[in-house]
Amino acid sequence: MQPIATEEAQKLYDSCFKLAFWTTRHLKVFIGHFNIEREDFHQIIKLNLWKAALTYDPAKGNFPNWVTLTVRHQTTNDLNRN
Repeated sequence: MQPIATEEAQKLYDSCFKLAFWTTRHLKVFIGHFNIEREDFHQIIKLNLWKAALTYDPAKGNFPNWVTLTVRHQTTNDLNRN
C-alpha cells in the first residue's frame, strides 16, 4: 500500500467530517465518565479522522465505511486509555 498524498487525505477528511462526529455521537454521554473536556473529545475525533484519511486503502472498500469503523474504534480506545 502506498501512502496517500496530503491533498487527497485532506479531501477525504473534508468529505467525512460530519460522518466522523455522527459515528461517535454515542460516546458523548461518557465525556464526564472519562474526565475529558468536550474540546479534547472533538480533537480526538478529528485526529482519528485524519489518521483514517492517511491510512485509507481504496482497494479495501469505500472511505465512509473505513471512517465508520476506524474512527469509532480508535476513539473508544483513546478514551479508555485516559
